[in-house]
Amino acid sequence: MKGNIMEEQVPTAVPVVTSAIGCFMILLYLAIAAVTVWAFCRICSKAGYHWALGLLMLVPIANLVLILILGFGEWPIHKQTQATQQPAGPEPVQ
Repeated sequence: MKGNIMEEQVPTAVPVVTSAIGCFMILLYLAIAAVTVWAFCRICSKAGYHWALGLLMLVPIANLVLILILGFGEWPIHKQTQATQQPAGPEPVQ
């Protein structure tokens, strides 16, 4: 039956909906990636490293190495605070 409008519109609507969902998913992924990189840039700068190390989250293997360094390594900020808390020389004898 050629007079049925539904048969003519369904094939053209499916690619439009699919491409709209695809564009939404790409934009969502980019937003999540941007927030993640921004957060790791802040974490690196607060830990005492250069903030640009957070950009390594965009590199596939380097992001895992960065997480391991931040998780198990000694941060430069901790080294600095330990150096200021310990006395430099022997205590004076009274």
